[in-house]
Amino acid sequence: MSDLISRTARLVPYAKRPKSIASFVTAYMYEPAADEAGAQIGNLYVAVEVLVSGRASEEVVDLVIQTVGEKYYNDPSDEADPLARFEGAIKQTNHELSEYVGRGNAAWIGKLSAIIAVHAGKELHVAQTGSAEAFLYRGKAVSRISLSDTARPATPSKTFGSIATGELEAGDKLLLATPALIHQVPLLKLQSVISTTSPNAAIAEISQLLEGAITNRIAAIVVEITTPELAAIKVRSDEPDEIELGNNENLAETAIKAAAPLAQHAAKKSKEAAQATLGFWHRLRPLMRSGSLKLVDLIRQRLTTKKGRQLSALTLVGVVAISGLILWYSGANASGAKQFTQYQNLFRDYTRAQTLATSGNKTGGRAALEAVQAKLPGIAANESGINHQLKNNPLYEGEPTSVAEFKTLVADQIDQLDGLVKIAPMTVAQIGARNSHPTHLESDGTHAYVLDAANHNAISIINLQTGDQKDSTANTAILGDVAATTLSSAKDGIFILTSKPSVWFYRYNSDSLTEQTLAYGQWPKASAIASYGSNLYLLGSTTIYKNVHNATGYSPSTDYISTTVSSKNSSGLAVDGWIYLSSDSGLQRFLGPILKQTLPIPASLGHITNLRSVAGGDFVIGTSTGSGRIAIWNAGTDQVSFTKQVALSDTKKLYDAVYEQKLGKVFATVDNRLVSFNLKP
Repeated sequence: MSDLISRTARLVPYAKRPKSIASFVTAYMYEPAADEAGAQIGNLYVAVEVLVSGRASEEVVDLVIQTVGEKYYNDPSDEADPLARFEGAIKQTNHELSEYVGRGNAAWIGKLSAIIAVHAGKELHVAQTGSAEAFLYRGKAVSRISLSDTARPATPSKTFGSIATGELEAGDKLLLATPALIHQVPLLKLQSVISTTSPNAAIAEISQLLEGAITNRIAAIVVEITTPELAAIKVRSDEPDEIELGNNENLAETAIKAAAPLAQHAAKKSKEAAQATLGFWHRLRPLMRSGSLKLVDLIRQRLTTKKGRQLSALTLVGVVAISGLILWYSGANASGAKQFTQYQNLFRDYTRAQTLATSGNKTGGRAALEAVQAKLPGIAANESGINHQLKNNPLYEGEPTSVAEFKTLVADQIDQLDGLVKIAPMTVAQIGARNSHPTHLESDGTHAYVLDAANHNAISIINLQTGDQKDSTANTAILGDVAATTLSSAKDGIFILTSKPSVWFYRYNSDSLTEQTLAYGQWPKASAIASYGSNLYLLGSTTIYKNVHNATGYSPSTDYISTTVSSKNSSGLAVDGWIYLSSDSGLQRFLGPILKQTLPIPASLGHITNLRSVAGGDFVIGTSTGSGRIAIWNAGTDQVSFTKQVALSDTKKLYDAVYEQKLGKVFATVDNRLVSFNLKP
C-alpha cells in the first residue's frame, strides 16, 4: 500500500529588518527528499512567534528550530520510532531553552507561542506551547489538535508540555498557525477555505482575506495528506506554495533570509544543481547545432532526385503511421493508468469504509460502501483495460484482481452489514403447474395452505413434514383478486382480503369459504389484514382500521391508527397485542394507537409485503417480494431488534414465508414450490 505523503504551503510575515520590530514570527517546514536519510522519519513543521523586540526573539526561534531538527533527524541513536525520536527532540528543546535562560536570556519567557509537528507515514505528533493553534480537517469535520487555553509553562524546562498523537488518512488537511491568524479570520471561514482547496490555493485565498489587516504576527502552514497516486492525478495549482504577507520586495531574497539553517542548505543544493544543469546545456548546444545543420543538408540532397523524393515520401508516411501508433498506445496507456489509479483509490475507500463499519459505526460504514458501489459502474466502462493493469501492477493487500471481483466484494460486505444469510432451501412440494403463482401462504403448524393466483386462487393443502398434498374443494374462483391473507387468532382458518373490497373466511375443518358481513356499509379498501382476539385490523392507504366481531358479523370500521403521521408507503401489518407496521419509515411497533418504537429496515430489503408475528409473539417475520428476501426480528423483549435477512439460492421469485417454531423451520413459497430451511431466529 502506498505511503502517505504531504503537499504543503506556508504563510509568513514580511520582516526585512528583525532588529526594528517588536516580535519575530515565522513558519518553518522541512520535508526530506526520498533519497535523504531523514525521509523515513517524516517531515517537520513549526509555526512560532516570540513577542520580544530585537534580535533576541530571532535567537529563540532559531534555537527551537535547530534543536528540534538536529535532535530529531541527526540523533546518532538507533531509535527508529518517530514518536520516540520526537519525544527526545522536545525534551532536548526544553533543556536548551532552560540553558539559554541560565545564560541571562529570560525576556522571552511567557511570550513564546509555538506548534511543533512531525508527520511520519500515518502518524502525526504535535507539541505546543502558548496560544499557537493546530487543526485537523477531515471531510466536513474539523478537530482542534491544540489546546485552546494552554497555561504558560512554570519553568523554561517545561516550555513544551505533553505530546498529542494521532493517525492521518489520505485527504486530511492540517493547519498550524500563530494565534493572530485565528483572531483575524473566523474558524468557519478557515475550515471552508482549507478543506475544499489545495494548500497553495488556500494560502492565496487567506492572504486575500487578510488584505488591509495587520499581518506582522501571522504565520501558518497548510498541509494536505495524500498519496503518490492521488497527487499524480491532481492538477497542480498555479498559486505559489509560499506567500509573504505585506511583502513588496524580492520574494527569493526574503525567503532565503527567513529560512532556518536546514532550509538554507536545501536552497544551496538546489542552486548548485541548477548551475550544473546550465553548464551541461552550454556544452551540448554547439553539438546540437552542428547535428541540425548536417540533417538539413541530408534532407536537401534527398529531395533533389526523383528516387530520393519517393523514398522521402514513403519515409514520411511510415513516420506518420508509427507516430500515430505511438500516440494511440501512449494515450491508451495513459487512460488505462488513470483508470487503474481510480480503481485503487476506490479500493482504499472500500478499506476505509470496512474499517469504519467494523469499528462500530455500521451506518457510516454502510453509507461509505454504498458510495463506492455507486462509483464502480464509472470505471467498469473499461473493465478489460483495468483488469489488464491489475495483472501487471503491484496491488494493495487484499485488493481484488478484477472489476467483477471488486463489485462482488463490495456487495457482499454491504449484505454482511445488513445481516444477510444465503441459504439453499429444501423443496417440500411442487405446487400446481410450472406457471403457478403461489402468492399467499398460511400454516396451522402441521399443514401449509397455499393460494395459487394463476389458478383462480386454488388452495393446495400440504403436509409440512411429508410433503403430501391435496387440493381444497372450496370454490376460490368467487374471490377475485386476493390482496392479503392472515391466520385467524383461533387458528381454525384463514381470513382472505380481496380487492373487491371484501373479507372471506376459509375454515379448515369444513374446507369451505364464507364471506364476512359488515354492519352498515362495506369493507374499506386495504392492502393487508391481521386478526387478533375476535377483531380484524385492515391496513388502508392512510389508516389502520379496526373491526370488532359481533353476533351478526363485524362492526363498522373505525379509524384506529393514522399512518400518515408516523409512516410513509405502509405495506405490511401484524397484530399480536402489539401492532406492527412496515413502511418506508421502518418497522414500527404500536401499543394500541400509541407508537412505541421505530426500527430502521435495511435498505436492501425494500418493501415488506407480508408481515407476521409468530412463535407466541417472540418473532416477527416479513417477506419482500421485490428484493426476494426474508427478514426476521426478535420481538420477545421490550425493544424489537433486527436479527437477520435471508436470501434463498436457486430461486427466481419469492412470494411468502412463515416460521414454525415447533419444527424450527421457515416455510416459503417460491416459483412453483413450497420450500423450507432450518433457522433458529
